[in-house]
Amino acid sequence: GARSVNPEATVTVAYIGSYYDPTAVRQASEAMISSGVDYISGIINIDTAITVAEENGIWSTGIDMGMSQFGPQGYAMTVTHSFKEHLKGEVQNLLDGTWEGNAEFRIITMGPDYDIDWGDTVPQDVIDSVETVFDDMVDGWEPFEGPIQDSGGNVVVAEGEVLTALDLFPGLEWVVDGVIVSE
Repeated sequence: GARSVNPEATVTVAYIGSYYDPTAVRQASEAMISSGVDYISGIINIDTAITVAEENGIWSTGIDMGMSQFGPQGYAMTVTHSFKEHLKGEVQNLLDGTWEGNAEFRIITMGPDYDIDWGDTVPQDVIDSVETVFDDMVDGWEPFEGPIQDSGGNVVVAEGEVLTALDLFPGLEWVVDGVIVSE
């Protein structure tokens, strides 16, 4: 997505070794900002990365819960996950004896029908553009269509092939070109 706007964009990943460690999130965020990153996305339900981004005058994104109050000038939005409708259907299928399991489903929600926490300073044309891409995905557009190269320049998804969510999550052992992973 970032490369659709800036073909030279990179994503830096920092592992903190914990699900919840605000001190480690602060240290990792400050180190990444010192190295030159200009956008921070925090770990689930920790406002620290948003706060550090705000303190340093850069944009940020939350994960799973609204955090705009921690970054009033540079907070973009939070991607939320909604399992409610999917799970209702799965439970009903189980009760009806028609449940099959192992189905792919999309859980990222966005748009006017959802409680998306857009930052107050995000321009409306940016919101509209993001919502258009989301609508395209709902309508069947696949963002993970080849050719896709890994960080070593190897083609890992051939032209015309598509990675599904089931391909992405159970043990993907490569990162896409432009992703920098620190140990």
